[in-house]
Amino acid sequence: TNLAAAMPGSTLIVDLNLQAGDIASFLGLDIKYSLTDFVRNRARLDDSLMTSLVTPYSADLALLAAPLEAHEAEDIGPQDLSEVLYLLGQRYEHIILDLPHTFDPITVAGLDLADDILLVLTLDIPGIRSTKRALKVFDRLNYPKRKVHVVVNRFSKNNDVPLQKIETH
Repeated sequence: TNLAAAMPGSTLIVDLNLQAGDIASFLGLDIKYSLTDFVRNRARLDDSLMTSLVTPYSADLALLAAPLEAHEAEDIGPQDLSEVLYLLGQRYEHIILDLPHTFDPITVAGLDLADDILLVLTLDIPGIRSTKRALKVFDRLNYPKRKVHVVVNRFSKNNDVPLQKIETH
Protein backbone atom coordinates (compact mmCIF):
# COMPACT_ATOMS: atom_id res chain seq x y z
CA THR A 1 0.00 0.00 0.00
CA ASN A 2 2.80 2.40 0.89
CA LEU A 3 4.64 1.56 -2.33
CA ALA A 4 1.54 2.31 -4.40
CA ALA A 5 1.01 5.60 -2.57
CA ALA A 6 4.62 6.63 -3.23
CA MET A 7 4.61 5.89 -6.98
CA PRO A 8 4.84 8.86 -9.35
CA GLY A 9 2.08 9.10 -11.94
CA SER A 10 -1.23 7.32 -12.22
CA THR A 11 -1.14 4.18 -10.10
CA LEU A 12 -3.68 1.46 -9.42
CA ILE A 13 -3.34 -0.96 -6.55
CA VAL A 14 -5.20 -4.23 -7.05
CA ASP A 15 -6.03 -6.19 -3.91
CA LEU A 16 -5.65 -9.83 -4.94
CA ASN A 17 -6.13 -11.25 -1.47
CA LEU A 18 -9.53 -12.31 -2.77
CA GLN A 19 -10.99 -13.75 0.42
CA ALA A 20 -9.57 -11.37 2.99
CA GLY A 21 -8.42 -8.22 1.21
CA ASP A 22 -7.80 -5.25 3.42
CA ILE A 23 -6.22 -2.55 1.24
CA ALA A 24 -9.46 -0.53 1.38
CA SER A 25 -9.16 -0.51 5.18
CA PHE A 26 -5.50 0.54 5.02
CA LEU A 27 -6.48 3.46 2.81
CA GLY A 28 -9.60 4.31 4.84
CA LEU A 29 -11.87 3.82 1.83
CA ASP A 30 -15.48 2.70 1.63
CA ILE A 31 -15.81 0.72 -1.55
CA LYS A 32 -18.87 0.04 -3.67
CA TYR A 33 -17.31 -2.14 -6.36
CA SER A 34 -14.60 -4.75 -6.52
CA LEU A 35 -12.65 -6.98 -8.86
CA THR A 36 -15.72 -9.21 -9.01
CA ASP A 37 -17.74 -6.40 -10.62
CA PHE A 38 -14.92 -5.83 -13.09
CA VAL A 39 -14.91 -9.51 -14.09
CA ARG A 40 -18.69 -9.75 -14.33
CA ASN A 41 -18.85 -6.69 -16.61
CA ARG A 42 -15.67 -7.18 -18.64
CA ALA A 43 -17.57 -7.79 -21.90
CA ARG A 44 -18.98 -4.26 -21.77
CA LEU A 45 -16.09 -2.40 -20.16
CA ASP A 46 -15.46 1.04 -21.57
CA ASP A 47 -13.53 3.94 -20.09
CA SER A 48 -16.51 5.26 -18.16
CA LEU A 49 -17.42 1.90 -16.61
CA MET A 50 -13.80 1.17 -15.68
CA THR A 51 -13.56 4.55 -13.98
CA SER A 52 -16.71 3.86 -11.98
CA LEU A 53 -15.53 0.41 -10.81
CA VAL A 54 -12.26 1.57 -9.26
CA THR A 55 -12.18 3.57 -6.05
CA PRO A 56 -10.11 6.77 -6.18
CA TYR A 57 -7.87 7.54 -3.23
CA SER A 58 -6.05 10.59 -4.57
CA ALA A 59 -5.37 12.27 -7.90
CA ASP A 60 -2.74 9.65 -8.73
CA LEU A 61 -3.85 6.58 -6.77
CA ALA A 62 -6.88 4.33 -7.14
CA LEU A 63 -7.88 0.93 -5.76
CA LEU A 64 -9.43 -2.08 -7.40
CA ALA A 65 -10.64 -3.80 -4.26
CA ALA A 66 -10.85 -7.45 -3.37
CA PRO A 67 -14.34 -8.97 -3.52
CA LEU A 68 -16.72 -7.63 -0.92
CA GLU A 69 -17.74 -11.16 0.11
CA ALA A 70 -15.32 -14.09 0.39
CA HIS A 71 -17.48 -16.42 -1.75
CA GLU A 72 -17.27 -13.98 -4.68
CA ALA A 73 -13.63 -15.00 -5.14
CA GLU A 74 -14.94 -18.16 -6.82
CA ASP A 75 -16.16 -16.01 -9.74
CA ILE A 76 -12.62 -14.92 -10.63
CA GLY A 77 -10.27 -17.08 -12.67
CA PRO A 78 -6.69 -16.61 -13.87
CA GLN A 79 -7.82 -15.73 -17.41
CA ASP A 80 -10.25 -13.14 -16.00
CA LEU A 81 -7.41 -11.53 -14.11
CA SER A 82 -5.20 -11.46 -17.21
CA GLU A 83 -7.92 -9.74 -19.26
CA VAL A 84 -8.68 -7.19 -16.54
CA LEU A 85 -5.01 -6.33 -16.00
CA TYR A 86 -4.48 -5.94 -19.73
CA LEU A 87 -7.33 -3.40 -19.92
CA LEU A 88 -6.17 -1.55 -16.83
CA GLY A 89 -2.60 -1.49 -18.09
CA GLN A 90 -3.77 0.80 -20.86
CA ARG A 91 -5.11 3.34 -18.34
CA TYR A 92 -2.49 3.39 -15.58
CA GLU A 93 1.24 4.04 -15.63
CA HIS A 94 1.75 1.62 -12.73
CA ILE A 95 -0.26 -1.31 -11.43
CA ILE A 96 0.71 -2.69 -8.04
CA LEU A 97 -0.66 -6.14 -7.20
CA ASP A 98 -1.02 -6.89 -3.51
CA LEU A 99 -0.89 -10.68 -3.37
CA PRO A 100 -1.66 -13.19 -0.64
CA HIS A 101 1.06 -15.46 0.73
CA THR A 102 -0.17 -18.44 -1.26
CA PHE A 103 0.61 -19.69 -4.75
CA ASP A 104 -2.93 -20.30 -5.96
CA PRO A 105 -3.76 -19.95 -9.70
CA ILE A 106 -4.79 -16.28 -9.35
CA THR A 107 -1.57 -15.38 -7.55
CA VAL A 108 0.55 -17.21 -10.13
CA ALA A 109 -1.33 -15.47 -12.96
CA GLY A 110 -0.56 -12.10 -11.35
CA LEU A 111 3.09 -13.03 -10.82
CA ASP A 112 3.38 -14.22 -14.43
CA LEU A 113 2.18 -10.84 -15.69
CA ALA A 114 4.34 -8.76 -13.36
CA ASP A 115 7.34 -6.86 -14.66
CA ASP A 116 8.89 -6.97 -11.19
CA ILE A 117 8.17 -9.01 -8.09
CA LEU A 118 8.94 -7.45 -4.73
CA LEU A 119 9.16 -10.18 -2.12
CA VAL A 120 8.83 -8.55 1.29
CA LEU A 121 10.99 -10.16 3.96
CA THR A 122 10.69 -9.64 7.68
CA LEU A 123 13.83 -10.43 9.67
CA ASP A 124 12.50 -13.24 11.78
CA ILE A 125 12.75 -17.01 11.39
CA PRO A 126 9.25 -17.54 9.88
CA GLY A 127 9.81 -14.65 7.45
CA ILE A 128 13.17 -16.01 6.35
CA ARG A 129 11.77 -19.52 5.82
CA SER A 130 8.79 -18.19 3.90
CA THR A 131 11.03 -16.07 1.67
CA LYS A 132 13.33 -19.00 0.98
CA ARG A 133 10.33 -21.16 -0.03
CA ALA A 134 8.97 -18.39 -2.26
CA LEU A 135 12.32 -18.00 -4.01
CA LYS A 136 12.33 -21.75 -4.74
CA VAL A 137 8.84 -21.49 -6.22
CA PHE A 138 9.97 -18.58 -8.40
CA ASP A 139 12.86 -20.73 -9.63
CA ARG A 140 10.45 -23.58 -10.48
CA LEU A 141 8.26 -21.09 -12.34
CA ASN A 142 11.35 -20.04 -14.31
CA TYR A 143 11.10 -16.37 -13.39
CA PRO A 144 14.27 -14.56 -14.36
CA LYS A 145 16.33 -13.51 -11.34
CA ARG A 146 16.22 -9.88 -12.51
CA LYS A 147 12.42 -9.95 -12.06
CA VAL A 148 12.55 -10.86 -8.34
CA HIS A 149 13.68 -8.37 -5.70
CA VAL A 150 13.81 -9.14 -1.98
CA VAL A 151 12.85 -6.15 0.15
CA VAL A 152 13.68 -6.15 3.86
CA ASN A 153 10.83 -4.72 5.88
CA ARG A 154 11.23 -3.35 9.39
CA PHE A 155 15.01 -3.58 9.49
CA SER A 156 16.60 -2.83 12.82
CA LYS A 157 20.16 -3.27 14.05
CA ASN A 158 18.66 -5.18 16.98
CA ASN A 159 17.25 -8.02 14.87
CA ASP A 160 17.80 -11.57 16.04
CA VAL A 161 19.45 -12.63 12.78
CA PRO A 162 22.22 -10.53 11.22
CA LEU A 163 21.47 -9.23 7.73
CA GLN A 164 24.64 -10.81 6.30
CA LYS A 165 23.54 -14.27 7.47
CA ILE A 166 20.12 -13.74 5.87
CA GLU A 167 21.73 -12.71 2.56
CA THR A 168 23.76 -15.94 2.64
CA HIS A 169 20.58 -18.02 2.98
